[in-house]
Amino acid sequence: MALSLDVRRKVPAALRTLLEREFDQSLRRLDQAAGDKPADRVEGVHEYRRSVKRLRAALQLASGVVPAAELHRIDRALSDAARRLGTLRDAHARRIAAERVAMLLPKVWRALAMDAWRSSGGMVAEAAADLSQASVQSLLQASRADMQAIRVRVQALKLDAMRAQTVADAVADAWRRARTRFNASWEDRDEAWLHGARKRGQRAANLLVLVGGWGGRWSAATERRLRRASGLLGEARDSELMLERMPAVAPDAPLHEVVRRLREVAMKRRKAALRESQREGRAALRLGRGACHKRLMSAIDRAP
Repeated sequence: MALSLDVRRKVPAALRTLLEREFDQSLRRLDQAAGDKPADRVEGVHEYRRSVKRLRAALQLASGVVPAAELHRIDRALSDAARRLGTLRDAHARRIAAERVAMLLPKVWRALAMDAWRSSGGMVAEAAADLSQASVQSLLQASRADMQAIRVRVQALKLDAMRAQTVADAVADAWRRARTRFNASWEDRDEAWLHGARKRGQRAANLLVLVGGWGGRWSAATERRLRRASGLLGEARDSELMLERMPAVAPDAPLHEVVRRLREVAMKRRKAALRESQREGRAALRLGRGACHKRLMSAIDRAP
């Protein structure tokens, strides 16, 4: 985040400053994504989408004072803006996941494994990542228009009634939602449900960054664990994205065995990532909503 909220300042002013800086950041990342270098394009898209997530988290802090319907409309608009560039992100994620899985195979199999991945679906993913410059520029231009329009709507929000208590309530509610998802059974859950767990973990982590100055070491340590849990869920999802584009290969095909091994390792890696993610998330979210809220309010009371 560009900054953390300071209870010694008026909360509405602090939040407006943060939102403006984050909008600036998102637009800078779109400029980076418009560059000619593939690495800049990938990083720009990735960081832009992260910036949008931080904006969505920051706006959640106003949930006690802004009408729910308006916040929902803005949140949906931000979600749509990030999704506009999702194809580019997912295509890159598939290739990275394939490379990571290939590295788990014996060394003599690695190059062949990447060839197998490309021939059995990976070429489609790489083609999506290498959209023509004109297509990319069109998407980026639309994304910039999205963000500018949303920024105007956010600037018009009435935040004067916000207080530290409002912020603590919003963080504790996000904490509860994430805790509920991580404490549930993950057995036989589909990708949409698991992706929801990841989003809830990320939202809680982003909010803890915002109030990092209030929660001290506890807030920082918990945020790190939530980041790890969300990152592992991301790895599991990327492995699933990779497998989606790998149809079965006939037993008599030359690459059948290496494709089989690649799928086997990817599935094993995905299961391990899910197990570790849930363990990390549960450890991070061991406190209930009430205890989380109490910690935040106690920190506010101790602030000079």
